[in-house]
Amino acid sequence: MPAGSVRPGEAPEAAALREAREETGLTDFKIVRKLGETEYDISPYRFEIQHRHVFHLELTEPTPERWMSQEDHDGEQEPTYCECF
Repeated sequence: MPAGSVRPGEAPEAAALREAREETGLTDFKIVRKLGETEYDISPYRFEIQHRHVFHLELTEPTPERWMSQEDHDGEQEPTYCECF
């Protein structure tokens, strides 16, 4: 399930679409609807409460049976490669 952070000045909807593209390698998503918002305590990893926006996304293009995806992590670490299906 794609997830990530909202960048400064970025709308939550735009962040959801960007993260879906980045983490799946697919490009043509649309937002069906916003499912809600929630707070999440990520302790003990960090002492932080995250505010999360949750969206139902739908692909508007045919989906291959299998495809390769690459997550670049904003250039902060080595890319992660995944076979998706």
